[in-house]
Amino acid sequence: MSEISKVGAVILAAGTSSRFGKPKQLALFRGQSLLHHAAAAATSAGCDPVLVVVGEGAAEIEAALAGLACEVVVNPGWQEGIASSIRIGLQHLATADHDIDAILLLACDQPLVDGKSLREMIHLHEATSKTIVASAYAETLGIPALFERSCFPALLELTGDRGAKELILSRPDDVASFEFPNAAVDIDTPTDHERLS
Repeated sequence: MSEISKVGAVILAAGTSSRFGKPKQLALFRGQSLLHHAAAAATSAGCDPVLVVVGEGAAEIEAALAGLACEVVVNPGWQEGIASSIRIGLQHLATADHDIDAILLLACDQPLVDGKSLREMIHLHEATSKTIVASAYAETLGIPALFERSCFPALLELTGDRGAKELILSRPDDVASFEFPNAAVDIDTPTDHERLS
């Protein structure tokens, strides 16, 4: 059984929300912004630090995180796609001298992701010693996902709009699957938001 001393979180919140029509990071769900929900879940799971990677509208997004122990990092190359935000988040954690053994990678548009489930993912990693723990939902594997430090170089090699799912699916023997049907709920359009609200 492997012991994790420190797990950080990287929340991806730099997208343009083109299908949503306005910054969906700030859309409200149960009285809080979607981004606040994601950051609060990571914090309550014991992640430290919790890093939020933003693109446009950084000041507005930072205001939505008031009261939470988060670091906000601006991704100047956000237009490249999701991989650039993963790289920026990891590079920041490396240069900011955070002594972390793993990261949890989260999106800000999965409002039913909760701290209890994220804690269970960390415990599953400790119980299985797998280098990746990925959420299983909608007949696939994806984020939220935990990546041990040994995976960081591969995450830093991602480019364009290729997220971590590619890495998860390319290493089946390294992955512990965490049943997480609530992670299938994401908000991409105003209709999704209305249906959930």
